[in-house]
Amino acid sequence: MNNNENTGNWPKLMTCQQAGEYTNTSERMMRRLAAERRIEIVKVGRHVRIDRATLDQWLTTNTRRAV
Repeated sequence: MNNNENTGNWPKLMTCQQAGEYTNTSERMMRRLAAERRIEIVKVGRHVRIDRATLDQWLTTNTRRAV
């Protein structure tokens, strides 16, 4: 479904649902991360958006190497 190497098909600012699909997680997890302020969000009026670059950074930061 998602190939993080090819980000051209994904918008720069994503909804929580799109961010969940992009990271292969759920919309609920993205909303939880935003509510806990563990990931930066952009508020557009009352709508929450997550920047793709923020997601890429979050994925890189939270990647654990195998032992």
